[in-house]
Amino acid sequence: GYPISGHYCLVKDIGAVSPVSDFSGVFDGNGHTISDLYINRNADDQGLFSYIVNSTIRNIAVTNVNVLGRYDVGGLAGYMEGGTITNSYITGSVTGNEGIGGLVGFVYDGTITKSYTSGSVAGDYGVGGLLGYSAYATITNSYVTGSVTGNESIGGLVGEDEGSSIANTYSTAAVTGNEDIGALVGYALHSTIDNSYYDKTISGQSNLKGAIGKTTAEMKQTSLYIDSRWGSEWYFNCGNYPQLRNMPNSNITNQANNLCAILTCNSGYYNNNGVCTQCSANSYCTGGVAAPQQCPANKPTSTAGAISSSACTCNVTSASC
Repeated sequence: GYPISGHYCLVKDIGAVSPVSDFSGVFDGNGHTISDLYINRNADDQGLFSYIVNSTIRNIAVTNVNVLGRYDVGGLAGYMEGGTITNSYITGSVTGNEGIGGLVGFVYDGTITKSYTSGSVAGDYGVGGLLGYSAYATITNSYVTGSVTGNESIGGLVGEDEGSSIANTYSTAAVTGNEDIGALVGYALHSTIDNSYYDKTISGQSNLKGAIGKTTAEMKQTSLYIDSRWGSEWYFNCGNYPQLRNMPNSNITNQANNLCAILTCNSGYYNNNGVCTQCSANSYCTGGVAAPQQCPANKPTSTAGAISSSACTCNVTSASC
């Protein structure tokens, strides 16, 4: 057979293929698609690649998958140790028992970047839209849409994580479970989560592990990501969720971002993450170009010009109260 440590490049779109077992080489999808992957095995480490070690997998779309397995099951790979997956995505359905992820079931000390999944992921324990389990991994510039369902350690992006770094990610997945459920990460231990968001309108869950919940309207405000300094990997189009550039079979390449206009609210209203919202009774403004901002319940009511360190601050563009 072909060496498991070889360098392979896909030269055209192809249909259903047989899964690859152990792999430690380079696989470059070259922007092509593998479609209709079907796996139904009562076995561990199931995916297009069963078990990958220090591999590089890049530039591949695997669409309309239907993968069923037992432990460590993913659309692209069942188990991943070291290595990198980049510029890749999965669509379809992934199902199993434990360590179930839309992209990868279990990642240890690997890097996932510029990747996404869209579809349904279901299992019992350690179930995530992108990754089921992750440990000491790096996860950046990635996102999930669809649904994630399970029992314990269930997350929109990652089911259960230990010690990983997660940044510039988001989830719009509906998440359902019973214990240790998170809109972005289900259970996290010593994890670092930065500049990552979830759609709290859709998810049905909160997330107390570093991710920030936003409404659907807020998630589609481009300023959210510009202010967080998300990079050129992303395309921002006002009124839509961010999308990754230069993905396989995508026409989103180098076009200019379509940023939302700066919102200016009328007197008596403030800019509440892109929505003009009427001020409450205990609001104030500083005059000039500052505008009213509702004070938290534990802060004193302030009058115009009476600003102190104990009063809430303004962050709105309007001429007056």
